[in-house]
Amino acid sequence: MATSTTAARAHRIRVFKTHFSLWEGSMFGPRSTLFKALALATLLCASHAHAQNPTCGLGPIQHIEKLPNGVRVRTAHGIEEILALRPDILRVRISPTSPLPEDASWAVVPEAHRSTTPVTIDNMANTVALHTSTIHADLNRTDLTLSIQDSTGRTLLHDAHSVCFIGHAFRVSETMPTDEHYFALGDKAGPFDHRGQAFDLWNTDSYRFQESTDPLYKAIPFFIAFRAGSATGLFLDNTFRSSFEIGRASCRERV
Repeated sequence: MATSTTAARAHRIRVFKTHFSLWEGSMFGPRSTLFKALALATLLCASHAHAQNPTCGLGPIQHIEKLPNGVRVRTAHGIEEILALRPDILRVRISPTSPLPEDASWAVVPEAHRSTTPVTIDNMANTVALHTSTIHADLNRTDLTLSIQDSTGRTLLHDAHSVCFIGHAFRVSETMPTDEHYFALGDKAGPFDHRGQAFDLWNTDSYRFQESTDPLYKAIPFFIAFRAGSATGLFLDNTFRSSFEIGRASCRERV
């Protein structure tokens, strides 16, 4: 990924969807955290570094710790934490090392970063379920894939497969509905709807840029997914260079 200071981390906030999309991001050694946030229905993926073979998944859940506003699970190869910041926002951190690295953000204001809301945790046969007053999340016990629905049962997010770690980078893949449209990500040339596009996020002074020039001046790892009158926003809180592939390699996946 990109070079960085020793204080750098990989954080992501996700907004949710269905069909295929993928994002890539970088992390510094073991200081890897995944930050997924749900606002209505959004989805995000991040990944990077294709030179190495990825290690996907952390193994089945071995220990479950219920928290006042979420749940923390441990496997033989890592840890994942899901916290409800608001009834409609989930924060997810995942790391191949335990304990989780420093809990910090250079983008999310402290009040929002530390906000909480009550949750209910249910230990099911195949999943660990988390409920707020507006959303329902199921974490698969075997591979830690996450599925999130709203109060009507509509799918907001569904992991295509487990998070992959590639050296100092990570990759998240989500399903992507055929009728969903994607907007934002900062300064981006080309079509307003980013579906079928791929972008790098790295602030770059691109004088006399063209329609195909990427990256550009302002890289903002936040996008809005719009489908059937409903919008969801996803923010990847990541200080490293990252890339978003929104159905370009596969019409059913985003990375």
